[in-house]
Parts: sequence; C-alpha cells; structure tokens
Amino acid sequence: MSAATKGKTFERRVAKALRCLDPKAKRCLQFQKEHGAPDVKAGPLWVECKARRVPVATVYEETAKAAKARKGAIPVVVSKTSAKGPLLVSLSLGDFLRLAPRLPKAAGQRKSKGGGR
Repeated sequence: MSAATKGKTFERRVAKALRCLDPKAKRCLQFQKEHGAPDVKAGPLWVECKARRVPVATVYEETAKAAKARKGAIPVVVSKTSAKGPLLVSLSLGDFLRLAPRLPKAAGQRKSKGGGR
C-alpha cells in the first residue's frame, strides 16, 4: 500500500470516528485541500491528520497552520506513530477549554452547595 493510500485510509478512519460528535464529519478531497480545506471537517473542528512518526514540534507547527487557515475553526491534529498504537489528539489549551463546557460531567463530580463535611 502506498503512503498516499495509507494517509487517505487514516483520514477516513478519523472522519468515521468523529461522526459521534458530528454525523456530517467527512474527509476533504485532495483538490479541496489545495483551496484551504482541512484533512477532515467535523463541525467547528479543523482536523489535520498525521499518520507517521512526527516530532512534537511538527505537530505544533501543523496546529498553528490550521489555526491560521480558518477563523473560528478549532484546529486539531490527530496523529499516530504506528499501525496499532493509540491515536493522539493535539490542540491548544485555550481551544480545549472552549470545548470543555460541551463535555459531560464526570459521575463523581458534583457541585457542593456551600460548606462540606
């Protein structure tokens, strides 16, 4: 399998995984990328996919490029270093905090109503 085919397959995998957040999540086609489109579009997320061993500095550079590409989009880099390894998501702390209110509260976390025991 060629590197290009592996990259496309990885992008499709990421798009499919993100459909739990946005049913319309999809991989953007190569000709669209030349005109300023992300690898994967899912709601407000501008997703760049890296399916190879990538130095941390490169991940941050890719995130910065994505951030400049579209105002209001949340730039995210999804990367993997091996076929069986975990997929990692990188985004700025500020963007994570923008998304955090949408996350479900942990079962053990409850707001206390003044004072504790």
